[in-house]
Order: sequence, then C-alpha cells, then structure tokens
Amino acid sequence: MEIYEKGIQQNPDALETTNAVAKAFAPYRADIQEIAISGYSILVNVNVRGYEYFESTYPPAWQEEYEKRRYYAFDPVLVWSLFSTGDKQWSEVPIPDLRRFMNSAKKHGLVYGAAFSRKTGANRSLLSVSRPDRELLPQEMLFLSGLATEFFESLEDGRGLSKGEIAVLQCLSEDKNVKEASEHLGISESAAKERLASARRKVGCKTNYQLVATALRKNLIK
Repeated sequence: MEIYEKGIQQNPDALETTNAVAKAFAPYRADIQEIAISGYSILVNVNVRGYEYFESTYPPAWQEEYEKRRYYAFDPVLVWSLFSTGDKQWSEVPIPDLRRFMNSAKKHGLVYGAAFSRKTGANRSLLSVSRPDRELLPQEMLFLSGLATEFFESLEDGRGLSKGEIAVLQCLSEDKNVKEASEHLGISESAAKERLASARRKVGCKTNYQLVATALRKNLIK
C-alpha cells in the first residue's frame, strides 16, 4: 500500500459507489458507536489505487493532526490492518510504536481500542474503534468481529460495482467483445478495459469470464 508518501486516497473508480456503501453501512453505525465511545474509522476495499469508502468519527482535532503530521506513515494499527487479517486490541498489535504515535492519540481520548481487518476479494477492508476508559471486553471483540465480517462480506455481492462497470459486463454477457462493448457504450476501448479491471478487483475474479459468470449468478446483469 502506498501510504508512506501521500497517505491513502480515494480510488477514483469508486466515486460512483460512495453513497451506496454509506447507505449499506448505516444500520451498523449505532452498534459500533455504543462500544466506540471515542470514535471509529472504517476503510472499505483498499487496494493500490486507494479506498472505496472512508468514514471516521474520531475527534476533528485528532483527524486534522493525523493528516497534517502524516501519522499514517507510522501508525502501527493502520500498518498492521493493511497487511494482516484478523482482530487485535491496539495494545496487542505486534508493530513497535517507535514514534510514540499512541501517546499523541491518547491526548484526544483514543486510549484503548481494537482493529478488525478483513480480505474482501482482492482488496482489504478494516474497522478500528476506540474508547477512553478500558480495553474492549471479550464479548465486545466477538460482537464487532462478527459485525465487521458481516458488513464487509455483504459488499462482495456486487453492490460496489459502478453503473459503468455493470454496463460493460452487460455487453460482454451479450457476446460482445471489449472493443464492441466500448463502441456500443461510446467510450474508448482502454476505458472499457479499466472498468473491467476495476470490477475484477472488487469482486475478486481473475478473468472476465469469471466476472461475467459471477455477475449473472448474483443478478447484477441479465
């Protein structure tokens, strides 16, 4: 992940799906907030091109400091979440806090917390929560672990595909090749190929044939 130079930016291919993901996440917010007294952050479908969706309820002053001082470059919780899968209390993350990043977080009420990282197709998604008073209880860890898995897996059904990506898939399902699909849609062939590549990353398919078959099975196209 290219986080050390410029941080994680939104994937330009995901702009059309931001509202859909936010709407899908809405039913989960209250349950998370009940445990995450100091706030939470969520990153959905992160890959080398960026993320599909980001949301944070951490204190605005902390978010501003985090971005201004480029804390993402040495945030042990973020680094662990981007390269590992599973659940961890912040205090158990096996990455040294050489820059004493967590001391800065504590000044904003982010004293204790936990991270929940998942592989979603070819991407990675993560939820991080915090509270000021104590470590998360085992039952809270189990609850949020199940919630994270349920939400992130729910996005793999294709709801993250843009209208443009689905349009190209529809053409392929009608026995058009990529060139014919681009001509039919009035876009360049390279744009059609990029839409297919983006859709493959989101769904976790290696070939266009698998992608079309998956889209048909999930009723994303006719």
